[in-house]
Amino acid sequence: MKGDLKNTKVDMCKYGPDGRVQKTPVVEPEPPKKQRGLKGKIVAKKTGEMKEELEAAVALVQQYVPPSPDLMQVVMNAGTASLSQGGPGFAALKFPGYVKKGDALTLTFESAVKTLHQIEVTTWLDEPENAVNLKVTMQAMPDGVSYPGSIVFALPKRQLEVKITKSNYQKIAQ
Repeated sequence: MKGDLKNTKVDMCKYGPDGRVQKTPVVEPEPPKKQRGLKGKIVAKKTGEMKEELEAAVALVQQYVPPSPDLMQVVMNAGTASLSQGGPGFAALKFPGYVKKGDALTLTFESAVKTLHQIEVTTWLDEPENAVNLKVTMQAMPDGVSYPGSIVFALPKRQLEVKITKSNYQKIAQ
């Protein structure tokens, strides 16, 4: 937040028999120090407000990822979807007005292998000035199966950025 690292978690994740992700902490973060008095109450209030805003932003982004074929078709039918160069060797499909007016979902593919490389979402919460940005960069396992290796979620107005890095994916023998 505001350029300062506030928290780091390291979890080992695997899918359970029910298909849900099970997380096991590898490194336990230190519990935050409790502030006392008036300053403690102000910090608790601000933390609660930020948590609510973050939860609302996460719920909003879940409307974009995974992308909905129906919503993409609506944008295509409106004639506003576009295909452009997404960098050397990449093609970008942009869907403006995907969920809200003024938002966009952009899918970037590696042209040669035709695999998804990146998902970008630019949207907003209650007003366009309250932006929400998401950038998911895909990684590939040796067998070619891809997974979201890097996720950056940002609320610029709050100067808040959440970075998630996933690595060491492995297939479990069955």
